[in-house]
Amino acid sequence: MKKRFVLFSILMLVCLGLAGCQASPINSPTPIPTAAPTEDPVTVALERISQLETQKDFEGALTILADLRSEHPDYAGSHEAELDNRAAELYLGWGDNQRASAHYLAALEKYGQASGLTVTSSLSTQIDQGIGQTNNLLAEDSGEDGKALLDAAMAEACYQEIIPTNPLIGSTIPDGELGRILVCDYTEAYESMPMAPGLDPQLVQSMLAAQAGINWLPDDLVATTPGGVRFTLSRLDTFDTVRTCDYANDQGKTDAIGVMRQQSMVMIWDMQAAEIIAERTFDGANPSYQCPQTKIFNENNFTFGQLVDNEKIIAWVRQVISDYSSNNQ
Repeated sequence: MKKRFVLFSILMLVCLGLAGCQASPINSPTPIPTAAPTEDPVTVALERISQLETQKDFEGALTILADLRSEHPDYAGSHEAELDNRAAELYLGWGDNQRASAHYLAALEKYGQASGLTVTSSLSTQIDQGIGQTNNLLAEDSGEDGKALLDAAMAEACYQEIIPTNPLIGSTIPDGELGRILVCDYTEAYESMPMAPGLDPQLVQSMLAAQAGINWLPDDLVATTPGGVRFTLSRLDTFDTVRTCDYANDQGKTDAIGVMRQQSMVMIWDMQAAEIIAERTFDGANPSYQCPQTKIFNENNFTFGQLVDNEKIIAWVRQVISDYSSNNQ
């Protein structure tokens, strides 16, 4: 009987122990969440700069870099050389990207900003290479950037009569060749020219179109790239009165008809030598005009002959360039 009681007691204790294991503990402590470590703002900025560089957002990357310098002066002061190199790398990448898009002037601007920083010798070499490659492309560019250089050369050579300051002008002319011609555009001056009463506006516009820009000169003579230009051609068209028909009425009023012809004064200037190599005046044909017996007062005050023959000017230009080439080889 005693053995049964002991066995029963043991079983009860085991059951109580198992039940206690399954029960939830009373007043157990709640875990306290651990706060995530705060990221270093400098590290975050540097990582963001690298991300934007990969996305070719160089402007955004340089903005963050500038903010980093101003907002963290202690770091910037102890990493000045490193940050300068980083900025130069961004400007270099920006310049390379602009060059690949044929924006050569913008590329040179970015390379210039990179070269203005204190950088390592290897990075300096890369910047110089970028400048050289871009200059080579720009000298042969017939697009927007090349035209900007030609316009600048025109402003200096045509309007100021000085040698163009950009070294790319005439830089790619092959040995044994003289280069091409940049026609001075005086359109604005002609647009502001006062018109005398009685002038035929349609004829005047034809005369202006003959000399404005480069439309009248053949393509094989016209400079289309900065590197290929050597000469400027100035052409000034005027009116020459060859005779007048005078009139008077019985009230003593006088009037006249001017018999006119076109004149073109042409000059070729060597940009490199800064000298005039040829100049000549071309006349239009005289009007075949007989003075009428009568005329209406203050009407039809002018009559014109033919325009100057552009083919004669072109033939003369070719001969001038050919002779100049023979004498300067």
